[in-house]
Amino acid sequence: MIAQENRQHILKRDAAALRDEPADRAPVTGIAPVAANIKGSGKFRRAFRYTQPGTVNEKDDRMITRAHARHFPALADIWERAVRHTHTFLCEAEIARLRVCVQEMYLPALPVWCWQKENGKCAGFVGVLDEKIEMLFVEPQVFGRGIGKALLTFACEQQGARFVDVNEQNPSAIAFYEHMGFVHTGRSPLDGEGQPYPLLHMQRR
Repeated sequence: MIAQENRQHILKRDAAALRDEPADRAPVTGIAPVAANIKGSGKFRRAFRYTQPGTVNEKDDRMITRAHARHFPALADIWERAVRHTHTFLCEAEIARLRVCVQEMYLPALPVWCWQKENGKCAGFVGVLDEKIEMLFVEPQVFGRGIGKALLTFACEQQGARFVDVNEQNPSAIAFYEHMGFVHTGRSPLDGEGQPYPLLHMQRR
């Protein structure tokens, strides 16, 4: 989620512009991509299939594409399921409050990309703003299958992401980013909303 309070004005400024941006205006490139021209609504748009070691490969028939307003309810559902799986320090009331913020405030304000099958079902998503990964969540049912790694690599190599804040109480996320080459650069005792959820600041080597 958005981790720095002083970034809220940027998010609000960009929200209206990003909410309904057509896919043709969101260039998508990728890691060792296999280009596929998909014809729809009289136009061609570019999509890329990702080949990753392990379970995620070209046979999985998933793609990373730009997310839009129609995807937000499904992405908020993924967020909630992932948070319930990994953020065990959050109470029910806090999860409910944050879910509304995710769907109605954070997702519309960020450039977001999702990993989805050709049938349109999303399995994970990442949001990047100003070289920082603001959100990266994967459907718990597909944890460990390389989707998070593909989304993170895409964010870093194609969207210029270099920074991320991770909840200190989420050791699995910390281990994931460390494995992907991120190092600790600092710590904040409160999150961006002033809540007592310490954040670790990390940067890609």
